[in-house]
Amino acid sequence: PMSDDEISVAPEVYSVVFENERVRVFSVRADPGSGSPIHRNPDSVMYTVSDAHIVATLPHGRHDN
Repeated sequence: PMSDDEISVAPEVYSVVFENERVRVFSVRADPGSGSPIHRNPDSVMYTVSDAHIVATLPHGRHDN
């Protein structure tokens, strides 16, 4: 089953930087080749501050780069 909360599935990767009733901002730090368990991401925007290649596995198994 998928968790709604990234923090609960991978606290070593995700940390909350800011949160209020409308927005939640995460810092994501992961080593190359590492991953996190499957989880849900509500409507979201990703902004990277360094080079990144991210591969997401969708529920039906397709990879989204």
